Amino acid sequence: MRRLSLPLSIVIVLALGLGLLIGGTAPTSAVSVNGHITSQASVKAELNAITSNASYLCYMNDSELIRTQGASGLVSPWGATTASWSSGYVANWLNQDITNEIIHQAAQAKGLLPLSQADLLNAQTDLLGSMDATLNEAAGTEYACNGTATQILETMPTWFVRDQIVAQAESEALLVATGGIALDSNSVQAYYNTHTSDFDTYCLSAIELTDPTVYPKIQAGLAAGTSFGALAKQYSQDATSAANNGVLGCIDPTAASYSSVVQDAGKLTVGVPSGPILSGSNNSELILLVTSRTHTPLSKSGMEEIVRREMLAQDAANSSASAKHLITSAAVQVNPLYGHWSRSKALSGIVPPTVPPGSQLLNSIVITPGATGV
Repeated sequence: MRRLSLPLSIVIVLALGLGLLIGGTAPTSAVSVNGHITSQASVKAELNAITSNASYLCYMNDSELIRTQGASGLVSPWGATTASWSSGYVANWLNQDITNEIIHQAAQAKGLLPLSQADLLNAQTDLLGSMDATLNEAAGTEYACNGTATQILETMPTWFVRDQIVAQAESEALLVATGGIALDSNSVQAYYNTHTSDFDTYCLSAIELTDPTVYPKIQAGLAAGTSFGALAKQYSQDATSAANNGVLGCIDPTAASYSSVVQDAGKLTVGVPSGPILSGSNNSELILLVTSRTHTPLSKSGMEEIVRREMLAQDAANSSASAKHLITSAAVQVNPLYGHWSRSKALSGIVPPTVPPGSQLLNSIVITPGATGV
């Protein structure tokens, strides 16, 4: 049932559209957001930290694949030479930096800062959970990354990890303030109580078919009263499934495959086999049977964090209009080295230069279109 799809716990994104006022900046500046300057040295440090870490780059690629529902991955970080970055990659990262700064300023203006240690710890848990959800979605595909979120972040500089946690915490504080759904323990319990079925545990059996002509035989067997397990043992073309009489086991929201299970089995009636479902592996199909569907207790390890992230997703949906207004009203100046801003309906973001002006190249040997020097 593995397929690349949006995870249950989505990554918090407020970058719904950036309204940038293009203007001159100091040569050492990358961007200025409402007067706050981010230096080129700071941006270069971030990009160096990322491009020197293959595991983090892999995670970023998976994140982009999921964001675009498998349509495209991360823009290549490499430019014309091994000592340069691609301008598309730099622009992509700068958009994130700009968004984080706008969120920081908005949170500060609303009196939401400074953050408590508890806020930072919760944000760290949510960041790791969102990263792991992304990594799990790509597991078993050609885009699979090595390591868990914790293992990947442990290989990044301490200051970089701290910045990501703070950005997560500030975005969560702003989302709660504008989205209206609090994240304290009582609120988590109340949300779970009214959305309990969204977190059910599914116990499944399956028959895997690589030959579609076998399905009519299964239909005939079911009509004759033959048990699903007996048919799985006889017809399943997966050795493990056949040996276990089709039993796959039980999947709860903490499992990596939960989102694909919900997609495939969420609307099935318990005890009624499905029709053929494309499994995404070897062009095979699955006949699924939900043998039971039960509520997953909130007390189960990891469940409270999962419910919190679902609540944050709802806060993000509730905040979309205010987020757009917040970001489009910001005054941002971008160094021409990194391109220009487009406000068209088809494209929102920094448009990289085709060829940066020679006088503005950070690395004078980079002369290939689309490359930005280091």
